[in-house]
Amino acid sequence: MRDVLGPSQWLHVAGSGSGKWCPAEGSLVIETLSRLVGQGLDDPDIFVITPFRIVARQLREALAKSDPVMRMTD
Repeated sequence: MRDVLGPSQWLHVAGSGSGKWCPAEGSLVIETLSRLVGQGLDDPDIFVITPFRIVARQLREALAKSDPVMRMTD
């Protein structure tokens, strides 16, 4: 996984959203998972940290509909 993403890091996303949820942040998570799945990782061990429940819920919903997650569950 490190070969694909590099070392552990914080990722900054410039964007706006409604409340605490920023769709651009969710898109970055999905894009990152797509890169991992594209490199053949079917069960990546990755953590996304947020202090906000609304962000966690929105991200779960976005991931459930995303292509990389759908490919991992096939």
